[in-house]
Amino acid sequence: MNIKGDTTVTFKVEQLYILYAPEDNDYLLQFQNHLIWLQREGLISLYHEGNILAGSNIDQLVDEQLQKADMVVLLLSVDFIKSSRYIAYTKQALALHKTIVPILLRPCVWQHQSWEHLQSIPNKAVSQYADQDLAFYEITLFLINHIAPHFTPPDFATYQHQQHAIAVAAYEQIANKTKINRGSGTSDVLMNKTTNDLNEQQLEALWKAERVQLLLNEESEQWQQWNEQERLRHLELAENGHLWKGTFLCLGKRHQIRGVCESATESKFIVFKGKTRDHILAMESLNGNVLQQYEKMMLLLRRYIPLGRDRHLSSDIYEIPMVAVKELVANAFVHRNYDPQTRSLVQVELFDDRLEIKSPGQLPHELNPNHIEASVLINPSVSAIFYLFQYVERAATGIHKAQTVLKEYGLPPAEIVNIDSPPMVKVTIMRPQYTATPTTDNQVLLKQILQLLEQGNIAAYFEWLLPHSTATAHYQLLQQLQNEYLTGNYRTQSDFVERLRLLAKIILVEA
Repeated sequence: MNIKGDTTVTFKVEQLYILYAPEDNDYLLQFQNHLIWLQREGLISLYHEGNILAGSNIDQLVDEQLQKADMVVLLLSVDFIKSSRYIAYTKQALALHKTIVPILLRPCVWQHQSWEHLQSIPNKAVSQYADQDLAFYEITLFLINHIAPHFTPPDFATYQHQQHAIAVAAYEQIANKTKINRGSGTSDVLMNKTTNDLNEQQLEALWKAERVQLLLNEESEQWQQWNEQERLRHLELAENGHLWKGTFLCLGKRHQIRGVCESATESKFIVFKGKTRDHILAMESLNGNVLQQYEKMMLLLRRYIPLGRDRHLSSDIYEIPMVAVKELVANAFVHRNYDPQTRSLVQVELFDDRLEIKSPGQLPHELNPNHIEASVLINPSVSAIFYLFQYVERAATGIHKAQTVLKEYGLPPAEIVNIDSPPMVKVTIMRPQYTATPTTDNQVLLKQILQLLEQGNIAAYFEWLLPHSTATAHYQLLQQLQNEYLTGNYRTQSDFVERLRLLAKIILVEA
């Protein structure tokens, strides 16, 4: 039975299945937080694709959950609508006559011919609310009305108090001092460092962070009266007037980091031509505090990881999902060894066939690299700061989330291994590979290559065309264009694809 504008459902929903795009994971987490007390009351059980372990048959498990579900919730956004998978899952839920609740997260044209009769909630997109807690509160009231109309929900003030308690519990999971591994050194107190030694702009950004605001709630008036040291102490990022080492490494002024941990002052980003380390195409050293290095690293990865344009969806997508890259690179900084004697750096290397992320240290012996379902907080203050800036999720969820997204993109799970010398953790993400066509018919090959350009598979374009560039001038020009592509400079050139198209015609006609 579908929910329409005036439909009332009077039965209790035992199982609720959530369909969402990976790009909306932060909204999913907020939504789940708002539903926790309904779970505690025994009114609902939740399931979504993020619960599926890497390596599982996603389509099969989704089918099983849709069969079991009493209600299917659609978290709508442009990323949801552009995915043919989620459109298919929604049609499947309709065919099964499931109760369907569309929740509008971000503005988009979501009405589809198959479900144009459905009505989305709330009245405007969640992202357009000044207070997103209020949006999810209204959504929760709507669900209660259909799941358990006999149940009396709390008023908004009480509800906010409950959400604050949930946020505090999630944060304590990261900041809990009983989980500190003191061998890392980031739990040491720096007696000679104060808030005057921290980056002012980053501190200001921290105070305004959405997750910090959620943690405050009832203490917001006190917060305005506290100085920066008291605020850091409240967030468990300082103690007795002194900074944790991890807090300083993340937020400290650049020129002072070296005296605390030399290896934390720099990270490396290298682009190799080919699948080996024989030829370096680009190399950059990233300086600053740990948070600045991570942000610079992500900017470089967005520049160098190729974009492809899907002509059917009219959207730009990275060939490696940035949701997964963001999580795994953040983990390299969050869980690395920050001992002063450590000399190795976080290093990210991009090859033609893979992305490698290397982080100083070793995985704790109690963790299985191929099945990480728990989190050992080696650097709790670093973890807490990355969490507050929304660069990582709650403990034990980031790796699982990354693996799930890679699976969705049709890529193998990231390989996570320990390297003994020097001690490092290496994460390998494979890039999509395109097998060269065996055809010897230039007209057929030209048609196939032009189709690759239409599909946005520019990497395959070069792989297929380079062996046929027998003329020196053509080969050199093709290499020049390939270099523009690999370095990301092609994105500033509106005629780049047209140049590729013309060159392919010239090469294959003259060959």
